[in-house]
Amino acid sequence: MSRHRFLIANADPMSRRRLRALLARSGGLVREAASGWELMSLLATDGPFALVIADVELAMPNGLQALAMARTAGLDVPFVITSPSDDPRIQTMARRLGAALLLRPHPPDALLEHVERLA
Repeated sequence: MSRHRFLIANADPMSRRRLRALLARSGGLVREAASGWELMSLLATDGPFALVIADVELAMPNGLQALAMARTAGLDVPFVITSPSDDPRIQTMARRLGAALLLRPHPPDALLEHVERLA
């Protein structure tokens, strides 16, 4: 994998650290957001990113809402939405907005497959 830039958006610091380590070992440069507003700010000021990995349980806006806001703003950056639930509404919204959905917990290889496919 080349030196792609990734944005991780997750409210849990431990999850962000694990994702950062995984992506960094794969050669990626990583930025982190702890909230949906921080995610949106980084998209606007620090892009472009090869891929955004956003959790559906982010503080307002949540990962799906941030994805919708990014699309409304004309940003076509690939997203992977992570979720603890396989709720069909989450799946439908993610798909409609052009994002991949990854259920957690997930093995590291599952995320890397998405990264390699989308970035």
